[in-house]
Amino acid sequence: SSGINAEYGLNKDKFTFENFYKFYKEMLSDRPEVTKVFDDIKAGSRRNYITLDQMVDFLNKYQRDPRLNEILFPHHNKEGTKKLIQSYEGDKSKQKIGQLTLEGFTNFLMSPENLPTNILNLPVYQSMDQPYLTTLSTVHIIRILLVISLWESSVEIYRQCLLSGCRCIELDCWDGEDNEPQITHGFTLCSSIQFKDVIHAINETAFKTSPYPLILSFENHCTPRQQQKMAKYCMDIFGDKLLREP
Repeated sequence: SSGINAEYGLNKDKFTFENFYKFYKEMLSDRPEVTKVFDDIKAGSRRNYITLDQMVDFLNKYQRDPRLNEILFPHHNKEGTKKLIQSYEGDKSKQKIGQLTLEGFTNFLMSPENLPTNILNLPVYQSMDQPYLTTLSTVHIIRILLVISLWESSVEIYRQCLLSGCRCIELDCWDGEDNEPQITHGFTLCSSIQFKDVIHAINETAFKTSPYPLILSFENHCTPRQQQKMAKYCMDIFGDKLLREP
């Protein structure tokens, strides 16, 4: 088709953010389980939205823990629910009258309003004086091989994640030209960035926000020669910050 490019498989002029967002919404973000809940709340209505009363009822019946203290955590009311709808509904006309579309409902379900953990536990609340592996039962590895605007990778995303408090980063390492290891998402349209540039970015921001140890998880696809260069970059750039012995 006219949108296909021989080199990358995409026509960058046509692969705009607007077109990608439309594609994502229509093809990739279809959530049948969310649609079923949405339809159940509508109670068989053919309307494409949830009413204010229906949303209040849903929040109190299914989203509120009945064990909570009713004084500290009161039941949802129309006023508070309308503010919530205004926060997550994209259609301004529906915001004004307290109606929530499927897209707005999905936005709500994926928002901080529905965190899987207690919001009071987001700050450090456990003892951090224990051995590292006993304080972390699991480590959520955030893949930082994100695509910035038309598949262009950037070291900036590493800085942003570290400044937000991320403590574990995965580096997808591959052989690069001129014996320079690179980071990319293998077998995809992502461009590559030099390994040493990422290590510099990590070194600059690793402990700006958090004093706790940072784990670097290397998904290593490099030959021994370039692995040696990776090790040298880590030792030279991180210096005394690098834990070399147990």
